[in-house]
Amino acid sequence: MLSAWYEILFLVSLFSGTLTVAYFLANLFYGRRRSRRMASRPGDPTRVTIVIPVHREDPSLFRRCLAAAARQGAARVVVVGDGCDHPYRELAREAGATFRRLSSRGGKKRALALGLEEVETPYVLFLDSDTILPPGGVMELLAEFQPGVGGVGANLRVSLDGRFSAYCAEFVERAREVVLRAMSSRGSVMLLDGACAMYPTDLIRPFVRSSAFLDLTIWGRPTPLGDDWLLTGHVLRQGLRVKKAYGVSAWTRAPPTLGGFVKQNVRWARSGWIRFGRDLRDGTLRRAGSFFAFEMVATYLLPLVSLTAFAARIPFLHRPQDWFASPLSPFLAGALGLRSWPAHAPWALVLRGVVQGVELLAVAGFVLTVVRNLREEKWKVALGGLVATPVLFAATIYGLFTVWRVPDWRNTPTPGGMRLAPRAQHGGTGAFPIPERPGPSSLPGHARGEP
Repeated sequence: MLSAWYEILFLVSLFSGTLTVAYFLANLFYGRRRSRRMASRPGDPTRVTIVIPVHREDPSLFRRCLAAAARQGAARVVVVGDGCDHPYRELAREAGATFRRLSSRGGKKRALALGLEEVETPYVLFLDSDTILPPGGVMELLAEFQPGVGGVGANLRVSLDGRFSAYCAEFVERAREVVLRAMSSRGSVMLLDGACAMYPTDLIRPFVRSSAFLDLTIWGRPTPLGDDWLLTGHVLRQGLRVKKAYGVSAWTRAPPTLGGFVKQNVRWARSGWIRFGRDLRDGTLRRAGSFFAFEMVATYLLPLVSLTAFAARIPFLHRPQDWFASPLSPFLAGALGLRSWPAHAPWALVLRGVVQGVELLAVAGFVLTVVRNLREEKWKVALGGLVATPVLFAATIYGLFTVWRVPDWRNTPTPGGMRLAPRAQHGGTGAFPIPERPGPSSLPGHARGEP
């Protein structure tokens, strides 16, 4: 029985190490390459409408977001107050933007649907209220649209404001950049972040109006799938590619606390598992290409395999010699005075040692590539990565086993009786009461706001 368990332990460890090596080496190789864009003239920003949903945003940050959007030269900027009015209506009008309002808190997806009703241009850019576009960003995003491309996103960078959560979030974004660069070189990226993403209007308008976007349920329960996961999946199901414009760095901010950072990644993990299951079931993984499928499978399978490999060793916690699985194991065991040793064949020890050695080199190379991509305060961000990495691992596992949970943001009590939502919906720190004035309805399941 013990011998059979050793064989299982060996096979699981070997599979875990091989998958780790393949994943990190593939991303290291392709992620270091810079994607080449087809030669094209800069896009005409007047073909784009910018839609900005807002709820509980810091007015000073929202003003900066509006100012950057107004300088893009887009046809229109449309602000949608998600159950809120003051001071966003006044700020929008100061910036020359159109303001619409949902009569009560409806969530980001319904805010986007209302804003899309104002769009008459061929392209729409969805922009979060805490995200700052660089000069010429809209023009550069538009230039990335080529035949077969159905969505383009900006390369997000986190504002390093001294909070530890910001350093953690920036490390995560740079790690994602390596992975997404690798995916870009082979086809589509897995996600266009909802903070800043552009789509052809006619491609997404029917979907954004549908219940599949506004009221998606799985097994009769609402899901935590956000607008970005849903829109990216919709574009891929049409047989089109989604890509990142790495020359467009849009600045955003991290959750204010480390606890908020953890909750954010748990929420993303739950959405990711649901999206992964849907893509696997409906064939999106196959249609998006072999490398896309490999990245998605490895991203979600690797933490589970690693956890399984660890769990397989638990029965041997009282036998420390069983934790040394490399060609040096006999020497380590002798140095520790360990008399007994599992009866593995020498080739098994050598093979496992080689895989583990390459695994360490692959992971180290990936981390060094991430650090190389950092622009500011490299060592502080690298230290943030020491916390962010186990958080991502734990969030992926926890997200799988709590995937059915959906935050009840509509009924979060606050002092004074106001109903507030977590920053997960739009962002922000300010607290504003939600007006309860009703309005005529044109959006499924929710009241439409007044112009």
